[in-house]
Amino acid sequence: MKVWMVVIGLGVALLWWRSGDRLPGELLSEYRQGEVGLQRMAGGRCDQERCLTIVVAPWCGSCQQLDPMIIALRAEVEAQGVPVTLVVGMDKLDALKRYADHYERPVLLDPDRRFTKRAKIRAVPYFAVTDRKGKVVESLRGGYHDVAAMRSALGI
Repeated sequence: MKVWMVVIGLGVALLWWRSGDRLPGELLSEYRQGEVGLQRMAGGRCDQERCLTIVVAPWCGSCQQLDPMIIALRAEVEAQGVPVTLVVGMDKLDALKRYADHYERPVLLDPDRRFTKRAKIRAVPYFAVTDRKGKVVESLRGGYHDVAAMRSALGI
Protein backbone atom coordinates (compact mmCIF):
# COMPACT_ATOMS: atom_id res chain seq x y z
CA MET A 1 0.00 0.00 0.00
CA LYS A 2 2.78 2.43 0.92
CA VAL A 3 4.62 1.66 -2.31
CA TRP A 4 1.53 2.49 -4.38
CA MET A 5 1.07 5.76 -2.50
CA VAL A 6 4.67 6.73 -3.27
CA VAL A 7 4.29 5.77 -6.95
CA ILE A 8 1.06 7.77 -7.27
CA GLY A 9 2.62 10.74 -5.48
CA LEU A 10 5.64 10.68 -7.78
CA GLY A 11 3.37 10.42 -10.83
CA VAL A 12 1.35 13.47 -9.77
CA ALA A 13 4.54 15.42 -9.03
CA LEU A 14 5.96 14.52 -12.46
CA LEU A 15 2.79 15.62 -14.26
CA TRP A 16 2.75 18.90 -12.33
CA TRP A 17 6.44 19.53 -13.04
CA ARG A 18 6.12 18.77 -16.78
CA SER A 19 2.96 20.80 -17.38
CA GLY A 20 4.49 24.25 -16.80
CA ASP A 21 2.95 27.46 -18.03
CA ARG A 22 2.00 27.46 -21.68
CA LEU A 23 1.33 30.43 -23.87
CA PRO A 24 -2.09 29.75 -25.41
CA GLY A 25 -2.53 30.05 -29.14
CA GLU A 26 -4.89 32.71 -30.48
CA LEU A 27 -5.58 33.86 -34.04
CA LEU A 28 -5.11 37.63 -34.32
CA SER A 29 -5.17 40.01 -37.29
CA GLU A 30 -1.82 40.95 -38.76
CA TYR A 31 -1.23 44.66 -39.25
CA ARG A 32 1.44 46.38 -41.32
CA GLN A 33 1.69 50.08 -42.11
CA GLY A 34 -2.03 50.84 -42.31
CA GLU A 35 -3.18 47.50 -43.70
CA VAL A 36 -4.99 44.79 -41.78
CA GLY A 37 -4.11 41.40 -43.25
CA LEU A 38 -4.71 37.75 -42.65
CA GLN A 39 -4.92 36.21 -39.24
CA ARG A 40 -1.82 34.66 -37.70
CA MET A 41 -1.26 32.70 -34.54
CA ALA A 42 0.02 34.41 -31.41
CA GLY A 43 1.41 32.04 -28.79
CA GLY A 44 0.86 28.31 -29.00
CA ARG A 45 3.35 25.89 -30.49
CA CYS A 46 6.65 27.12 -31.91
CA ASP A 47 8.10 25.91 -35.23
CA GLN A 48 11.65 26.45 -33.97
CA GLU A 49 13.50 25.44 -30.82
CA ARG A 50 12.58 28.82 -29.28
CA CYS A 51 10.13 31.60 -30.14
CA LEU A 52 9.77 35.06 -28.62
CA THR A 53 6.41 36.72 -28.02
CA ILE A 54 6.31 40.39 -27.01
CA VAL A 55 3.13 42.13 -25.83
CA VAL A 56 2.85 45.94 -25.68
CA ALA A 57 0.07 48.52 -25.34
CA PRO A 58 -0.28 52.09 -26.66
CA TRP A 59 -1.00 53.61 -23.23
CA CYS A 60 2.04 51.94 -21.62
CA GLY A 61 4.80 54.46 -20.89
CA SER A 62 7.36 51.71 -20.32
CA CYS A 63 6.46 50.15 -23.69
CA GLN A 64 7.03 53.49 -25.40
CA GLN A 65 10.38 53.97 -23.66
CA LEU A 66 11.47 50.43 -24.60
CA ASP A 67 10.33 50.66 -28.24
CA PRO A 68 13.84 51.25 -29.67
CA MET A 69 15.14 48.23 -27.74
CA ILE A 70 12.12 46.11 -28.79
CA ILE A 71 12.72 46.97 -32.46
CA ALA A 72 16.44 46.16 -32.17
CA LEU A 73 15.82 42.97 -30.16
CA ARG A 74 13.31 41.75 -32.70
CA ALA A 75 15.66 42.37 -35.63
CA GLU A 76 18.61 40.75 -33.87
CA VAL A 77 16.91 37.54 -32.75
CA GLU A 78 14.99 37.13 -36.03
CA ALA A 79 18.33 37.41 -37.89
CA GLN A 80 19.48 34.44 -35.81
CA GLY A 81 16.43 32.37 -36.75
CA VAL A 82 14.28 32.93 -33.65
CA PRO A 83 10.70 33.80 -34.69
CA VAL A 84 9.32 36.89 -32.95
CA THR A 85 5.64 37.74 -32.59
CA LEU A 86 4.83 41.29 -31.50
CA VAL A 87 1.30 41.74 -30.16
CA VAL A 88 -0.14 45.23 -29.72
CA GLY A 89 -3.20 45.07 -27.51
CA MET A 90 -5.17 46.20 -24.49
CA ASP A 91 -6.75 49.23 -26.18
CA LYS A 92 -9.23 50.26 -28.88
CA LEU A 93 -8.49 49.29 -32.47
CA ASP A 94 -7.73 52.82 -33.68
CA ALA A 95 -5.22 53.36 -30.86
CA LEU A 96 -3.59 49.99 -31.60
CA LYS A 97 -3.21 50.86 -35.29
CA ARG A 98 -1.68 54.26 -34.54
CA TYR A 99 0.81 52.71 -32.13
CA ALA A 100 1.61 49.80 -34.46
CA ASP A 101 2.36 52.15 -37.37
CA HIS A 102 5.87 52.91 -36.09
CA TYR A 103 6.92 49.26 -36.30
CA GLU A 104 8.48 48.39 -39.66
CA ARG A 105 7.59 44.71 -39.46
CA PRO A 106 4.09 43.26 -39.11
CA VAL A 107 2.46 43.10 -35.69
CA LEU A 108 -0.64 41.31 -34.43
CA LEU A 109 -3.55 43.32 -33.04
CA ASP A 110 -5.48 42.23 -29.94
CA PRO A 111 -8.17 44.90 -29.49
CA ASP A 112 -10.60 42.69 -27.58
CA ARG A 113 -7.88 41.19 -25.33
CA ARG A 114 -8.60 37.60 -26.39
CA PHE A 115 -4.93 36.68 -26.34
CA THR A 116 -3.87 38.68 -23.29
CA LYS A 117 -6.79 37.35 -21.24
CA ARG A 118 -6.16 33.72 -22.20
CA ALA A 119 -2.44 34.15 -21.52
CA LYS A 120 -3.20 35.91 -18.21
CA ILE A 121 -1.04 38.88 -19.17
CA ARG A 122 -1.88 41.72 -16.81
CA ALA A 123 1.22 43.88 -17.15
CA VAL A 124 3.08 45.13 -20.19
CA PRO A 125 5.55 45.09 -21.70
CA TYR A 126 5.60 41.32 -21.48
CA PHE A 127 8.22 39.07 -23.04
CA ALA A 128 7.89 35.27 -23.24
CA VAL A 129 10.28 32.72 -24.72
CA THR A 130 8.51 29.46 -25.57
CA ASP A 131 9.64 26.05 -26.74
CA ARG A 132 8.20 23.87 -29.54
CA LYS A 133 5.29 22.80 -27.33
CA GLY A 134 4.38 26.37 -26.37
CA LYS A 135 5.78 26.01 -22.84
CA VAL A 136 7.08 29.28 -21.43
CA VAL A 137 10.74 28.66 -20.65
CA GLU A 138 11.50 32.27 -19.72
CA SER A 139 9.37 35.37 -19.22
CA LEU A 140 9.81 38.96 -18.15
CA ARG A 141 7.45 41.80 -17.33
CA GLY A 142 9.10 45.13 -17.90
CA GLY A 143 12.50 45.18 -19.49
CA TYR A 144 15.93 46.67 -20.01
CA HIS A 145 16.94 49.38 -22.46
CA ASP A 146 19.94 47.30 -23.54
CA VAL A 147 19.38 44.49 -26.08
CA ALA A 148 22.20 42.36 -24.64
CA ALA A 149 20.69 42.62 -21.15
CA MET A 150 17.28 41.59 -22.50
CA ARG A 151 18.74 38.65 -24.39
CA SER A 152 20.57 37.55 -21.27
CA ALA A 153 17.44 37.86 -19.11
CA LEU A 154 15.40 35.89 -21.65
CA GLY A 155 18.09 33.31 -22.40
CA ILE A 156 18.01 33.89 -26.18
